[in-house]
Amino acid sequence: MSIEPTRPQRESLLSHFAVMICALVVMCGVLAAIGWGISLAMTPAPVEAERTDQNETVARFREIGLEIGRNGEDQIQVVATRYPLLLTDQELAIVDGLPHLEVLDLRGAPITDQALVHTENLPNLRELYLGGSIITDVEQTLFRTTITDAAIPHITKLKTLRVLSLARTGITDAGIAPLSELPNLESLYLVDVQVTDDAIEDLAKLKSLKHLYLHETPITAEGVKRLQELLPGTDVQHTH
Repeated sequence: MSIEPTRPQRESLLSHFAVMICALVVMCGVLAAIGWGISLAMTPAPVEAERTDQNETVARFREIGLEIGRNGEDQIQVVATRYPLLLTDQELAIVDGLPHLEVLDLRGAPITDQALVHTENLPNLRELYLGGSIITDVEQTLFRTTITDAAIPHITKLKTLRVLSLARTGITDAGIAPLSELPNLESLYLVDVQVTDDAIEDLAKLKSLKHLYLHETPITAEGVKRLQELLPGTDVQHTH
């Protein structure tokens, strides 16, 4: 009497096959996860690297007393004095060639005319503030401005300039005539400067001006009246 081997049931074979498939899928998933983890660990995080670069840039500007502002595309658009007395002529080189810079506020900084060579290569600069405050002379108690008529040749290379403040600088009548080389100048602050009636004719050549501030200058009421006649489309403000 022979005993035939028991034939495996079909259901049992299918069950074993399913278990093997599941195990294979799990193993592939584990290997993929391990590979992804290794790849992630070896790839530098661009966001973190970018954030580090940004922090380093901010730190460099702050070391010399400057604060920066960025536009929506994270490009430096504004540079202003935070601690103005820290800034020197040499350190202003940090702004040289910034392609997207639109506002440069250096009020209160004890820089000289020579420092402005670093501002000549700013193709989109729209606003430049030099010397002291437009409103108060608080900086004058700390230092004597050294911006003079010799700074004007550097400034006139900024053809996109729309706002210029020369408040509480050493600008005189001689520095006014070259400003006609700024074709887009709309606002000019001449506060507490030695500009007199002798500069009226030169001021009248600034045809693009919309606002002219002549506070605390030697210009007389008669000079202002003459200027208003020559620049009827300009808002001229004047107080002694």
